Amino acid sequence: MVRAHKRINVLYITHYPDLYGANLSLLSMINAVKDAVNPVVVIPAKGPICEKLDAKGIPYCVIPFAVPFITNRARTLVNLLKICVKICIYVFLNIPAYRKLRKCVKNNHIQIVHSNTSLVTVGHHISKLMGLKHVWHIREFQDKDYHYKSYQPQRLYRKRLKRTDAVICVSKALAEYFAIDNKAKVLYDPIIVGNSFRKIVKENYFLFCGLVLKSKGIEDLIQAFGSFLKLFPDYRLLIAGNVDSQYKNFLTEKTKENGSKEKVCFLGHRNDVMDLMSSAKALIMSSKNEAMGRVTIEAMMNYCVVIGYNNAGTAELIANNKTGLLYDTIEELVSKMAFIAENEDKRNFIEDQAFTYSMNTFTEEKYGEAILSLYTELLKK
Repeated sequence: MVRAHKRINVLYITHYPDLYGANLSLLSMINAVKDAVNPVVVIPAKGPICEKLDAKGIPYCVIPFAVPFITNRARTLVNLLKICVKICIYVFLNIPAYRKLRKCVKNNHIQIVHSNTSLVTVGHHISKLMGLKHVWHIREFQDKDYHYKSYQPQRLYRKRLKRTDAVICVSKALAEYFAIDNKAKVLYDPIIVGNSFRKIVKENYFLFCGLVLKSKGIEDLIQAFGSFLKLFPDYRLLIAGNVDSQYKNFLTEKTKENGSKEKVCFLGHRNDVMDLMSSAKALIMSSKNEAMGRVTIEAMMNYCVVIGYNNAGTAELIANNKTGLLYDTIEELVSKMAFIAENEDKRNFIEDQAFTYSMNTFTEEKYGEAILSLYTELLKK
């Protein structure tokens, strides 16, 4: 574990209280530097992350604040009114938020403010107001993966990124997208490694894990699975992740159209994702603009082949035919799924290669050393 002669007081700010990818990565990051850092976490509301923080003895402050982003929707009168309301909430909610943040910083003798996602802007502002060092952790494309659009001009946001003290991107693709590849440090998120990873007999199903959104390529996956099912009718597709009821109905209609309705299972949010990965023939990472893909690494660690769309962070993590399989079209996805179903020896080879690669690359120890080195250099400036 990482150690330092003098512990560093760091304020981590995250924009939501749930246990999705960004916050799971936040917990891994704090764990990686726990022997060198005094962490304090700011969250905008109580939620599932609080239980994890309490269990680890990590102090946190609940400070309601807003982010200057909205989901990009059609420009109807109703949606424009909603935007106006959200802008007003952003302005008025953040006035008391800055006062509370200032108090939190002073009480905990904070030296560095670390914004956990690209959506968090209050970290940048409070660090400038109080003369503190600021680290901005970029984990998403915003518009390309989650359809987030900023209230402010994109050029202003990118200018702030370039002017902040340090930027961490979870993939090279992100650094290039925000035009900060000369400034940003690329660090792939670590995964907390346990002793439970083991190779077990596979079942006849493919797995999708994550929020079920159009941007995650789920419609292409369902179309591909329908074609695959005609060749291998004894397979299932398990979809583990929250999905809006209206969108679920739309996807269900898609499964009816291609004859896969009885074989596609919407599981909702699951706490046994690791077990699902261990038993799956493959995990499908169908997102076309995945910033990194935490589940890709988790699947590798669970001896689960990843079939991923050949772009962005996914293409950086997977060496085709060695640590996973990459595809560009729906037809290629069908072909890769069939390949996995027919070639047990090759699947076993990829599983072993991916496991070794992930266990050697995405360790907390290496990650913690990189984070602590960044903090130390910032405080010297």
